[in-house]
Amino acid sequence: MIAVSPNFSFVPKPVKSILLQKVVIDAGHGGKDPGKPAIKLGGESEKDIALDVALLLGKYIDSNFDDVEVIYTREKDVFVELHHRSKMANDNNANLFISIHCNAADNKSACGSETWIMGMHKTDYNLNVAQKENASILLEEDYSENYDNFNPNSPESYIALSLTQDAYNDQSEIFAQLVQKEFAGLKRKDRGVKQAGFVVLSRTFMPRVLVELGFITNSEEEKYLTSDYGKQELAKAIFNAFSKYKKSYDRTNSIQKKDKIECNGVNYKVQLKASDNPIALSEFNGINNLYEFKSADMYKYAFGCFKTLKLAVVERDKLKLEGFIDAFIIAFDSEKKISIEQANRLLKN
Repeated sequence: MIAVSPNFSFVPKPVKSILLQKVVIDAGHGGKDPGKPAIKLGGESEKDIALDVALLLGKYIDSNFDDVEVIYTREKDVFVELHHRSKMANDNNANLFISIHCNAADNKSACGSETWIMGMHKTDYNLNVAQKENASILLEEDYSENYDNFNPNSPESYIALSLTQDAYNDQSEIFAQLVQKEFAGLKRKDRGVKQAGFVVLSRTFMPRVLVELGFITNSEEEKYLTSDYGKQELAKAIFNAFSKYKKSYDRTNSIQKKDKIECNGVNYKVQLKASDNPIALSEFNGINNLYEFKSADMYKYAFGCFKTLKLAVVERDKLKLEGFIDAFIIAFDSEKKISIEQANRLLKN
């Protein structure tokens, strides 16, 4: 298992590969944090089930994809702080983060699987699930400092946490929907894709989901979740979703450079992002036909081929509203980048 550094940074790093080549599998809880306890005396708790399914999922991916590196946040029964789990994924520039858990409810008949993405809770149930999972930070030393005074028991804390929704949420939801479709194929109750403020997701800068395999508080589901058959079936379902997601992800991003806009003559574009490394198309909220160019040893990405500055300004303002707050206008003469002033003079002539 990759060692965890004690230093944490909030600064996201760009994904180095435009293909899905690194996945972080996070077995929830561990060590002194058992998660939800077993009903059966001496039975497996949430941490045990999550670890077994996580290792099985990683084994399936390792066995079927030579080009994918699997990184585990834990491979045995140890306690790993939530911010270290996120840091591990960020430091390794992973393309996908999958956190595995089991659910619990006062209603012993509650059953089924659900997959969560980062967002604002819409019901008391959503908030309750997030509070239970986030309670792990209370077992950490200096948790208030590590999480900027976030209180997992305070509903108000979740309002600020929900603001971390970003460009990764669309891809997160796509993967979450694939997971739920596979679970439904197992004839398990499909509880759908839901949103809430999970600390481990809020600090992970890539598509990320938290999977609740089933309800450990339901005696029938507990039998299924603790059985070898159940664990293998659930891990295989998540693997099938991963396979479909990777195929789509790789196909979309591998055509990024082929889809350059062919734009001759003087024109204006809207630059969206720049990075030391290539950026996956999935990070542009579904915007296609991006123009990639290198300048000052950086990869830069621009949109459009506008013959008037006015049209470029309108598009820039729209893109800012869509989340690209740093978008700005640049100009080209065919493949050569020129200043806005030069473009204005040339187009007037």
